[in-house]
Formats: sequence, structure tokens, C-alpha cells
Amino acid sequence: MAIDIKKTIFWLFFCLFFLLPLVFTPYNFELFEFNKTIILFAFAVLIGGLWLLACIKEKKCLYQPNLLTWPLLFFLLSQIISTITSSDKYMSLWGYYSRFHQSLLHTLAYLILFGAYVTWMDKKKTIKIFQALSVSVILISLYGLGQHFGIDANYWIQDVKNRVFSTLGQPNWLASYLLISFFIVSTYLYKRYQRVSNYIIGLILITIWFTKSKSGFLAFWFGLAAFGLIGFFSPAKKQKSFFSANKLFWLIGAWALIISLFIWNPIRPSIFHLGRLEKARPAVQAKTKSMNITPSSKIREIVWQGGVNLWRRNWKNTLIGTGVETFAFNYYLTRPRSHNLTSEWDYIYNKAHNEYLNFLVTTGAIGLISYLLTIIFALLVFWSNENGYRPAFIAGYITFIVANFFGFSVVPTAFLFYLTPAMAVCLNKKQEPAEVKIRLWPLSGQNLINIPIIWLMLWLIWFLISWWRADFFLAKGNEYLRSNYYNIAADYYLKSFKLAPVHPIYAVKLAQALTYRTLAYQFQADKIKSYLATSSSPARKEKLARAYATTEKAVQTNISLINTLIDRATSASPTNLEYLKTKARIDVLLGTIQTGYYQKSINLLKKMIAKAPTDPKITYNLGLIYEMVNNYHQAIYYLKKTIWLKPNYDQAYNNLAKVYHQEKDYPQLKKLLINWQKHLPGNPAIKKWLKS
Repeated sequence: MAIDIKKTIFWLFFCLFFLLPLVFTPYNFELFEFNKTIILFAFAVLIGGLWLLACIKEKKCLYQPNLLTWPLLFFLLSQIISTITSSDKYMSLWGYYSRFHQSLLHTLAYLILFGAYVTWMDKKKTIKIFQALSVSVILISLYGLGQHFGIDANYWIQDVKNRVFSTLGQPNWLASYLLISFFIVSTYLYKRYQRVSNYIIGLILITIWFTKSKSGFLAFWFGLAAFGLIGFFSPAKKQKSFFSANKLFWLIGAWALIISLFIWNPIRPSIFHLGRLEKARPAVQAKTKSMNITPSSKIREIVWQGGVNLWRRNWKNTLIGTGVETFAFNYYLTRPRSHNLTSEWDYIYNKAHNEYLNFLVTTGAIGLISYLLTIIFALLVFWSNENGYRPAFIAGYITFIVANFFGFSVVPTAFLFYLTPAMAVCLNKKQEPAEVKIRLWPLSGQNLINIPIIWLMLWLIWFLISWWRADFFLAKGNEYLRSNYYNIAADYYLKSFKLAPVHPIYAVKLAQALTYRTLAYQFQADKIKSYLATSSSPARKEKLARAYATTEKAVQTNISLINTLIDRATSASPTNLEYLKTKARIDVLLGTIQTGYYQKSINLLKKMIAKAPTDPKITYNLGLIYEMVNNYHQAIYYLKKTIWLKPNYDQAYNNLAKVYHQEKDYPQLKKLLINWQKHLPGNPAIKKWLKS
């Protein structure tokens, strides 16, 4: 049995371009990015493994040097340095769980795919890849169009009819992916299938418009302008005028104009609905104001300010950053206090919502410079293309550059970021790559060395399957935990932990479920103890005593296991505030069994203040715990600090009022109520306090 490496790698790439943006399941903790990450890693393992086998067979490094080789190696070096010096090495290596993108492993996967593509693909095969990309984009657009008309409106929590997201999971991500591929697909279809290309171009553009992505809309016009200008100044040899050289540009422009006027325009209302929208606008604004929804532009400005302050915090951050993919929790170090007054004050911002600022903060000036150099050299590669795709490549890349100034890339868009330059390289190839065939059976001395490589490939694929199953069980466990079926949830979390112990989230969730199970055991032990105290039968007493000893042993065993699990998770990912907050909550719950855990929770929360000095939830919980242990002086201090951090924190006012009332400090209570009324007028709780 023999494998033709060149053909196998081609079909793997063909399937990857088709499947990657389409794959998602309803069975995981994160439905979209996680499944796309598994697909990306699996194909990188298969393609990279076959590439390595070919190198061993030929006894030389099979790689096609190109203009991007050194910039990409420089970029990879910056990511490796940032990971080694990272404040959270787990997150830098694997990525933020639920986002699964831009970790060191993702970068390695993209670069393996880039290197394999430029080595094993050629012009003919790249044209076939355009087929796979086109069919995938058409299917994504059809599903997005169907979403707008409600085919799955009852399935999603989001208002998908208003803003479609198709198979990408978020409207801005869908717009970004369609845009970076749109000009390539349009050019390919216009060249090969001109009769149907008009309708497909319209379909894709309408889907982009239905995302209502302002960053995507802005990126489209920049991309279209680049597409037209490059076409104007580099017309094909046989064409005589700018118009004939750019018929596709005029076609796309006509579609964009029609859609802008007749369907939807995110900047200016449709001329046919202008009057109705003008009448409705005050009501919409009033509703938005009553819901206290902060404009995304305002939130983005605050996050950017915190990001810049984090980058400037010390020389390490300035030069090599806080660590790949560590923005989520390092941001808390310099998070502006004004963030607490927004409607998203308790959201986790795992990205800076600006791709370039995100690289600057997490990988420093070196990382950002290497990333920008990659973009510049990719544009040079596109400019050198001589097969009629130059305008399409550059226009698509410009949409990516513009859209990411207001957002960030995800797996499918980053995949095209790295692979479209590889396509451009291969379109300029003059010779086909050499054929390499590897005989796997029967075994001989020549191919015995292949066995460890094949075994490693199979092991990595099995690891990815196990990781997918672990995430599946995590999602099931979350369902049962929300429904208060703690024992069933713990069983599912245990399966996740056993399948993929490398990921600390499984240990955290298992510890959380076991905590509730332990409380149930303790409640049972207390009941047995009360029965034991009132029982007069010696036989019954002996039976109850054994049951009590067994239950107490289960309690202590579970407490020991909980501590081991949560300590393991917080050690693996030390900057993850969510894990630390969960540990603090667990300590409070265990404090009902052993009072010493209250102090452990207090000590932990005080340490967390140094990691997140402007997070009001930390000081609020400290105030609550001090209130629970009747240390009212400290409770007042931390609740007042909470209100200073977030002057409209309703629960903090209410709890501080309780403490003042308990201490009979009525003058301070009166001042508090006045301040409460000032920041949260009309709150019914204030009236109750005034009456009391």
C-alpha cells in the first residue's frame, strides 16, 4: 500500500477549505470556534505529518522558499518568546477557553498549513481550491439568507433574524469571513461561470448586509475601492479601456448601490423607510436609554484606554507583552474605573477589540511589528501575482485589515489571512511539485522510520477526539448543574477531566459540582446526627453512628478532592480570575462546614484585589463575607469601596444599608440613601428603607 503525498495533501486542503467555515455543532460548550479549532488542528496534524514523511523519504527538507518565509518566522519567534515569558503559559499555549484562537498552537497550525501549501500546491490545484472556497461561501450565504427569514429563529437566543451569523456564530465574524473571501470568489466565478456569477455576487453581498456589521460595511467599501483602483491601474493586456478592464468592479459596485438603497444601510437609513424610521427613532432611543445600554463605541474606547495603559505598564509589557492570548485577565490590572459604569461592566473582554492593540498588549512591540511586517510582505506577494487575481487578493486583505481595527480575527478569517498569500505564491509557480509516494505496507528497513511519525499523528488525532468529547461532556454537565442535578453534573465533569486533564476548566467545574454534592452530604450527616441524639435504641444508635461516620468520611474526602482540583486549576492558569473567583465561592460554601474556610476566602479575595484593583465584584464579595462573620467594620469598608468603584451598584447599596441598620448608624444610613437615590432614582428598595 502506497500513498501519493501530493494528491493526498491536495484533497486534504480541498476538504479543509470547504469544511472549516461550515463546521459547528449544537453539542458543545462553544458551538462554533471550538469545532473549527478541532478541524484546523486535525488537518494541520495530517498535512504536517504527511509533509514530514515526504521529507524523510526524500532525505531533505521539502519547502518552497518565498517572500513571506522570513517575516513569518520572525512572527513565530515573537509568539514563542511571548509564550515562554507569559504571565499565563497555559492560556498562551492553548488559548482562552471558548475563543480558541491566536494561541501559540493556532499559530503553529496556520504556519504548518502555509508551508505545506506553498510546497505541495500549484496553479492548477489552487484554481480547484477556489472551487471549494466558492461552494463553501455560497452555502454559508444561503444559510445566512435563510436565517434572515427565520428558518432557525426559535433555536437561538440571539435575534438572528435581525443580524444573521450563519455558520460563523457572530455577525461581525460572518461579515469579515465573507469579505476576505468575497473578491477572490467573485473573480473566480466571473472568470469561469460568468452567467451565474452575477446572482452569486448578489447573494453574498445581501448576506453581508444582513449581518448589519458596521465594521464589515466600512471594510467592504475600502476593499471595493482598492479592487477598482488596482484594476484601473493594471488592466489586462487585451482590454482597451478602464471600463472593459473592470467590468467586475462595476458589477459589484452596482450590487452594493442597489442593496444600500433598497435593503439596508447601517450608516444611512433606506430612502424608502426614511420617514418611518425618523418617527420611530425617538422611541428606540428612549427604550435604549431606559435599558442603560452603553454604545459599543464608548465601551471600545474604554477598553482601548486600558489596553494602552497595560502595554505601557513596564518594559516587559512594552517589548514582549503580557503573553500570547492573556488580554482577558491582565486587562483587569489597568481596567479603567469608568468601565464599571457601562452596561457590560461585568463582561470578560478576552480581546482588546482591536487586532493590532491586542497584539501590542499581548506580544509587545516586537509581536506587533512582526505581525505588520507579515501583512506588508503578504501585500507584496499579492502585487507580484500575474494571473488576474491581484485586485481580488489585495482587496480581500484590505477588508481584513480594516475590519480588525474594530474587532478581532477568528479561526476561519485567520486561516484565510495565512492561506491567501500561499495561494498567490502558488498561482505564480512555473513548475509542479515533485511526486512523492510512500509505501506503508509491507514494512521494510526504508520505511520503519515512518512508524513513530504515523503513531504520533494517530495519537494527536485521538487526543483531539478526546478533547472534543471532553467539551461535549462539559456542556452536558453545565446543563445539569444549572438544573441543580449536582451528582449527574459531577459525573459528566469527571468524564471531561479524565479525557483531557490538561485543560483546567474541567477541574474547576468538577470542583464546583463536588462542592454542592459535599454540602448535600453534610446536610445528610447533620440529620443523622440529630436522629442519633434523640434515638434510645442501642441497635439503632449503632446503625446511625456507622452511617454518620461514613457520611462524614465522604464529606472530608470530597473536601480534600475539591481543594486538590481547584489548586491544580489555579496553578495551571494563575491569571484566570474566573477560576480564582470560583475558588473563593467554594471556600465560602465550605465555610458552612468548616468555618476556617471563610478566612481562606477573605485572604484569596484580598490577593485578587492586586490583580483586579477596579473590579467591584471582588470588594463586594469581601463585604458580604465580613458581614456573614459579623465583622461589620470591615464589611462597611469594603462595601463603601465597592460603591466608590461602581456608584450605581444596587446590591452594594442594599447590603451597606443593612449593615448600617444593624449597627444602628442612622446618620450614615440617611447619607447612603441620599446617595443611592442620586445614582439610582426610582429604585423601590430605597422607598422601603425610607419607610423602615
